[in-house]
Amino acid sequence: VVDGEISSRGLPRLSGLTVDGRIEDRTLHLGTIEGEIGGAPFDLSGSISFDDLDDPELDLRLRGKRLLLYRSGAMRVRSDADLTARVPLSKLTLAGDLLLTDSRFVKNIDVLGSVSGERPPPVEGKGGLFSFRDPPLRDLVFDLRLKTGEPFLVRNQYVRSTFRPDLTLSGTGEQPLLLGEVKIDPSRLYLPTGVM
Repeated sequence: VVDGEISSRGLPRLSGLTVDGRIEDRTLHLGTIEGEIGGAPFDLSGSISFDDLDDPELDLRLRGKRLLLYRSGAMRVRSDADLTARVPLSKLTLAGDLLLTDSRFVKNIDVLGSVSGERPPPVEGKGGLFSFRDPPLRDLVFDLRLKTGEPFLVRNQYVRSTFRPDLTLSGTGEQPLLLGEVKIDPSRLYLPTGVM
């Protein structure tokens, strides 16, 4: 495959895909899978063994720079990544390091709307990080470290700040758990009485 593309609702688009591999003794050896995630380059290498057709064995490594992990109207999260996925698909573990780069949350807050009695806009989601309901992603085990390459920018009409997370993502695809600390750099608060 040369210059392929994969898109799925809610996930960053994979584009410019080049796939090169060979099958040998019921094993798919990935010579080269390269492309872009959200306009940033990545490469995937490794193998998938089909000795057990019901439970393929994975040994994969994904590396990339400034990969788009999440984007909404107000938020963008990019990261350098070095991730591995090993063991059978039924016991899949995603491990490795994510280093935040060029990430931001920029959105003004409508305080007057809530004071005037207008209904706030509906909140998307149910308050958790995310949750996969169906296998195999439901049973995926996380062992990820999330650190700061570039500070995470937070900006609205009241706050100018940058955050430096040092977190671990564990748990499963159905119940992920994010723990650690987030350091807040010197910040500015814009209040009616002045700047703090």
